[in-house]
Amino acid sequence: MGPRLRIGRGREQCPWSRLCTPCAMTGVTVCSLSYLPMAASPTHSSASYFLRFLDYFCVLFAVLTTTPQYPLVEAWVLVASIAAFTAAWFVWRAWPCRASSVCTAALSLVVLAVSNSPVVVLALWLGFVALARTLGDRSARAFAPLPVAVTVVAQLVLHSPPWHVLTEFAAMVVVAASGVALGRTVTASFDAEARLRRSLRDSRELALSKERERIAAGLHNGLGHLLTSIGLSIDFASRVVEAEPARAKEELRVARERTTEALDAMRKTVRAVSPPLVDAPFGATVEGLAARFDRTGLTVKVTGARDAGWDAGWDEERTTLALVFVQEALTNIVRHSGATRVHISVAPGGVSVEDDGTGNASEASFGISSLRRRASQVGARLITEPHGGIAGGFRISLDFEGERR
Repeated sequence: MGPRLRIGRGREQCPWSRLCTPCAMTGVTVCSLSYLPMAASPTHSSASYFLRFLDYFCVLFAVLTTTPQYPLVEAWVLVASIAAFTAAWFVWRAWPCRASSVCTAALSLVVLAVSNSPVVVLALWLGFVALARTLGDRSARAFAPLPVAVTVVAQLVLHSPPWHVLTEFAAMVVVAASGVALGRTVTASFDAEARLRRSLRDSRELALSKERERIAAGLHNGLGHLLTSIGLSIDFASRVVEAEPARAKEELRVARERTTEALDAMRKTVRAVSPPLVDAPFGATVEGLAARFDRTGLTVKVTGARDAGWDAGWDEERTTLALVFVQEALTNIVRHSGATRVHISVAPGGVSVEDDGTGNASEASFGISSLRRRASQVGARLITEPHGGIAGGFRISLDFEGERR
């Protein structure tokens, strides 16, 4: 493979090259794989980790190509071209621009021209990736005929037999086509992740917008009406205070009671929207949530919290989801159910919340729908039972065992 532009003749294999090549391949490949995570982290995408793998791919190419049978008088040509190409690749990785991508692709052609090793295809593939990622698929396809042309011209200059020229031509066509496909795959991976990130950002913004609307509606329908009623009572009392002082006094008493109701409504809203803490043990946090909602008029009973949750081995993602689930369930009970009693049950397999309210057969609220999506992402299930709770009240469960079924 490769054009085999020989500067000299009579090459003899170095005695250590048979050992060096497999050792280099094994060592560099193991190092490469050791740096590949199983999944993308919050700061690095899976596509960027694939490019990091290609960094080691580039080092592997450099090691393997400098170990074939080149006598010392010719080695500097190969070493210089490989060093230039490797430097160009890492420059492109640091500053992916038009100049660095074109330079990487051009130097891959130089390596093709001076190398006598089939490993040179690795350099060509890296050149295709640099072009496709920076300049697009059209640039990679425009570059594809060049390595084919270099190979054919080199074989003709070397007066190779026709069958050998045809073989090298066919092989290089396959290499070029696979290089275009590799570049297209890397670019598509980055594009797909960019679309996913935009979609997630839009989903978060939509969730925040709907949550703001829900809070605003709750304040308007509850606190807003109470404040309006208080204002009307005070206005009425001020008008009749001289003619009917007893009636004015009664109206002020009603206004005072409504002021207390407004303060309670405000406290309920603040408690409902404040996020749960995840830096404490799960059981203690759930019991703290229950105590906060006790002050809204609910009698909240918690069972199993001290022996489950965080202490039972849930990871942080599941623990956070369980806390948000409990808070959302309690918030909905306060706002919609008319319940007086709530039972929170925690087990290693999940969490359930049930009340003694009127039950609910209507469509799930936005908060519950959002929790259902989050649960599916960690392999859990959200189960609602409109009349499965206390005395026919509502019951909702977060089932972490769902992924095993």
